[in-house]
Amino acid sequence: MGDRSVVYHYCDFGDTQSTYPATILRNLFIQLLVSSTVEWIGDFEDLVLRKELRQSPPSGLSDLATLIVRASRGHQQVIIAVDALDECLSKDRSDLLECLRDLSEKDGISVFVTSRREQDIWEIFHDLPFISLTEQEESIKGDIQTYIATQLRKDKNLAKFPDKVKDEISETLLKKADGMSVLV
Repeated sequence: MGDRSVVYHYCDFGDTQSTYPATILRNLFIQLLVSSTVEWIGDFEDLVLRKELRQSPPSGLSDLATLIVRASRGHQQVIIAVDALDECLSKDRSDLLECLRDLSEKDGISVFVTSRREQDIWEIFHDLPFISLTEQEESIKGDIQTYIATQLRKDKNLAKFPDKVKDEISETLLKKADGMSVLV
């Protein structure tokens, strides 16, 4: 049996495919299979048969969550990390949130989620341990401001801009650098 495995998915707002709940769960499942130290083909003959018959793989979220649980049996501990969960469109994520919550309650599986504090996400995970970066907001904002100022000064292309434009760039980036919460 494998030791610990971390499987990870980043929800990239620029790549809408990466924000679909089925894509997220499929990606996590595949990573579990690849990282498994045991021979898993026998445990997933049903999937191999589907492929041979040119049938589409399971796409229902509950089916995919079941596959993740089955694949996790080849590991002592599985840590599922989903980064930027808030980038999933609200209309698509309620079932995903339920699946992630259910997975977090399975033996041997831990779920780590990063997200802005969106109401639906907070409601599902509010009773679990979390780290709020909001409390560190001023410190983080200062770090971001220092980084932006350094880049505007050191980058040859950016340094050419007038101070008024640099100030506007800095102000806009600081407004967009919204605080994030980490849910574990």
